[in-house]
Amino acid sequence: MLVALLVGVAYGVTVLFSQNTPSFPVRPPPSGVIGMHALCSTVDALSNNIPSNTIPYQPISGSFQYTLSAQYPTIYLHCSKGPSINVTVTGNYVPIFTLPYGTGWSYYKIALFCSPSTVTNPCYNGERDLTSNQYITLASGTWDYGIYLSLGAYQTGYSTTISGFTITWQSFP
Repeated sequence: MLVALLVGVAYGVTVLFSQNTPSFPVRPPPSGVIGMHALCSTVDALSNNIPSNTIPYQPISGSFQYTLSAQYPTIYLHCSKGPSINVTVTGNYVPIFTLPYGTGWSYYKIALFCSPSTVTNPCYNGERDLTSNQYITLASGTWDYGIYLSLGAYQTGYSTTISGFTITWQSFP
């Protein structure tokens, strides 16, 4: 009896109408890793500092020169119009790179610096050392690279060009 009652109720339903929804495109995220975006394809500007709200970038003028003593300058790299990276979502990211070296010089460390270093930038005063293929947690904000260079005391035959390199970023679960 219960089965007959349910069947009767099921057949008693009248469909009033149906509606269709349109299809629409969903674009992929902007170039780069979700939550982290390159602000230029080539980080080609060199400076002596990370800017703040009172001090702009101080470009490196001229070129580096060997001396009779070892030198350990820090070089800040950024896009020609400002910071290198925009992190829109605090999270874990993986840099992949190989630091080159030459006769008489080497990069011995690379880091990210919050840029500009102002209280209005969410990553204010942030500095994060990078290790290739190891995730790093980055706060949202804009960042520049700092590379630490070692120039040996000059000897005949030392390299006269400091090589560039590529950094690739991946998301980390």
